[in-house]
Amino acid sequence: GPALGVLKVANPSYLWIYACDRVGGRRTDGGDTVVAKVSNPEAFDNVAVEDMKDGRYKVTFTPLKVGSYTLDVTLGPEDAPERIQGGPFSLEVRSPSDYKQLAPEAQPEGKKKVGGEEAGELHLFGNVHHPSGIDFDHTGRFYFVADQSNHRIQVFSSEDHTALAHFGQKGHGPADFDSPGDIVSEAPWKHGEMVIKLVVTDLLNHRLQVLQFNTKTLELSHVRSVGCRGEGDGEFQFPK
Repeated sequence: GPALGVLKVANPSYLWIYACDRVGGRRTDGGDTVVAKVSNPEAFDNVAVEDMKDGRYKVTFTPLKVGSYTLDVTLGPEDAPERIQGGPFSLEVRSPSDYKQLAPEAQPEGKKKVGGEEAGELHLFGNVHHPSGIDFDHTGRFYFVADQSNHRIQVFSSEDHTALAHFGQKGHGPADFDSPGDIVSEAPWKHGEMVIKLVVTDLLNHRLQVLQFNTKTLELSHVRSVGCRGEGDGEFQFPK
């Protein structure tokens, strides 16, 4: 969940715990004893665990102080609790964003320009033409743009807005785009995972495209296509 990304003071957050059986299969019932403890209880408020009764447990809390902390989650009876896989988890808490200070005085509206405006430059790497969708990764370090009229996806650094990677061209092949519409990023299942999955609506190809971005190598690549034009299950008509 988002709690394993960047946290902001006074902004509630959460993460999901999935209970599994001894062979790794997902459980579909609740009733387990799940305990969540933070390394500095005074730096967090309302730490709680909610049993969803379907094998999922929602851990919620509100950070109160800036700093680096850990979250330890155990599952099982009080006399023999087991730490869940991947724990303890690192929590990074930062100050709330002051949107009035995101730009210098010369830009009083707080806007940061990304890309160019000249018609001859719109196709260049780092420029965008009719951007139609945007999403941030779970850490807030990167953002992904559906560059619709350039028929590609671009990745930018949130810190300085540098263009880091791009993928796609106009076409109807398995890894091509025809007017990508919207984009959403998926937080990795494993803590510390370097690969982020992206799902893009491929508007005029009537399908979804799944990409992956490696945060270490900064490579953006195609994983698979999903769907085709039609009205049946798994088919699409101009997905936006």
